[in-house]
Amino acid sequence: MIISVIIPTRGKPDLVRRCIEHLRASVLPRGCTLEVLILEQGGSQSRLPSGRGYGDAETFPVSWASAQDGWSYAQINNFRAQATRGDLLLLNNDCFLKPDCLGEMLGAIA
Repeated sequence: MIISVIIPTRGKPDLVRRCIEHLRASVLPRGCTLEVLILEQGGSQSRLPSGRGYGDAETFPVSWASAQDGWSYAQINNFRAQATRGDLLLLNNDCFLKPDCLGEMLGAIA
């Protein structure tokens, strides 16, 4: 099972980095993997650091895209959801999950 995590942001690299660090520390059920898709709203991706260091082949891939200014939260998530490969998890960039949170959520819906 693939969990596709969408994180919209607006120039908050420290929050994005912390959110991803918490995802990296997550304990996942056997056979479950993550992919992280970040959407920078209202500007250039250059305001945020590259995806390097956020995820890697041993943890999960991280991809970036930019959205035009003025998009609603729903439009941002719907746009990014088109590129996902798995079941969706929408996180704000200031959402810092505890290590067992994903496993508990997945257990509740299994």
